[in-house]
Amino acid sequence: MKKLLAFEQSLPRMGGRFIIIVLAVAQVISLVAAIPGMISVQANAQFNLQRLQGFLVTIPLLFIVSNLIILFIGWRSTRTARKRLDAWAKGVLRPNHEEELVAWREITSLTWRMGIADGVVNFFLVILPAFFITYSQSDTLSSPFQPTSLNSPDPVYVLLGGIVALLGVGILAILMIERFTLPARLILLPTDLETQLSGRSGPLLVSKFIVLILGLIAIAILLIVPIGYQQTVQILYSEVSSLKVFQSYQVQSIVFSALALILGLAFSYYVSRSISDPIKDLISTFNKIEQGDLTQRAPVSSTDELGIVTVQFNRMVNRLEGLQTTLEQQVLERTKQLTAMNQVARAA
Repeated sequence: MKKLLAFEQSLPRMGGRFIIIVLAVAQVISLVAAIPGMISVQANAQFNLQRLQGFLVTIPLLFIVSNLIILFIGWRSTRTARKRLDAWAKGVLRPNHEEELVAWREITSLTWRMGIADGVVNFFLVILPAFFITYSQSDTLSSPFQPTSLNSPDPVYVLLGGIVALLGVGILAILMIERFTLPARLILLPTDLETQLSGRSGPLLVSKFIVLILGLIAIAILLIVPIGYQQTVQILYSEVSSLKVFQSYQVQSIVFSALALILGLAFSYYVSRSISDPIKDLISTFNKIEQGDLTQRAPVSSTDELGIVTVQFNRMVNRLEGLQTTLEQQVLERTKQLTAMNQVARAA
């Protein structure tokens, strides 16, 4: 986590803008996960040069518009959090129970809110327009298994490839936002432990694994299945030999399987780090407390069950520290009483 917290060095200069910058960086980097879907569209839809150039102009513009809308949603949904980060950067941050609760809810719910916004906005502003554009340009087909289907881009391929790109971008953006916003979460962490528990709004581990597994399954299916359909049409109506079609099918299957595997490895790495880092922090805090330092507290670096466990652990240490302080005070008072009794006895 220390390497990640190097990101925190920019917080004093950015303040509340840190959140928006992190969202923008995550959106840009996550576009890499759209590559398999884009390759699938081009490999199966088989656009000619003119249509491909039209898509290369239209799709980036739609992506820019959709990302600006997503950033606006993130900006609107983190008003209190940005306000407190600005105050922290200026050194005038003051305890405020109500603001702390609202800011904590905003920053811990940011990942799933942005995930939903990313999916909805990109689907309606990027995927559907691309589908309808392709549909308007394609020839009318009475059956998908007819010769003219070879020269007519099928809008279904655009829809399926777009969904693959949408899933890849969305999942990777969520995972990156959760990790990149960790410095802001540590600053906005409420001082009251009960507020930390009641204000937490992050997705639980079960939800993360369900989204990850279903997303990877859907990506793999949507990448592999269209290849078989396209190659079947090639065998039926093209003059290419069946052996060449089979070789093409084999190459495309290997390429798309490798792309799905790379996405799975990247997603699995981020998910595993989101679990292993909080556990390492807890173990490190355990060791320090075991040596007698009850002032140590584990950083609440997660918003799922591990974050709940960390808060409960810190609350337990708080009580132990309070109990130790009470016992020390009682021992000190008894010592004073015994000293006074000894002085009275000596005087008698």
